[in-house]
Amino acid sequence: MLTADEKRRLRLLLKDQGTSPVFSDAALEDFAALEGGSLKEVAALALETIAANDLARTLQYIKTVGLETNGEPPTKAVLMIADRWRAQAQAARENAVEDEIFAEVSLVCQ
Repeated sequence: MLTADEKRRLRLLLKDQGTSPVFSDAALEDFAALEGGSLKEVAALALETIAANDLARTLQYIKTVGLETNGEPPTKAVLMIADRWRAQAQAARENAVEDEIFAEVSLVCQ
């Protein structure tokens, strides 16, 4: 379960602040349950969901109205941000493992 501070930070990463948030607290909880890991990974999953929904809506609009476009640029930008959050979370995990190994080696060498 996310704390109030974690939800606030998650909304900050998602730019989901204000009087009409995109995601309910329950949806944020669901993303956290599905993704686990860090808040940045949870934010990445939420952004990927936004991108998928936006692309589906764009394609449906194009089909209905008969326009021609690929709908890619906004979706691509959102997915790039999601990739950045995932990479930062992975780097933080790797650094934590390196710190753990260094601490264990230091204990053994004493």
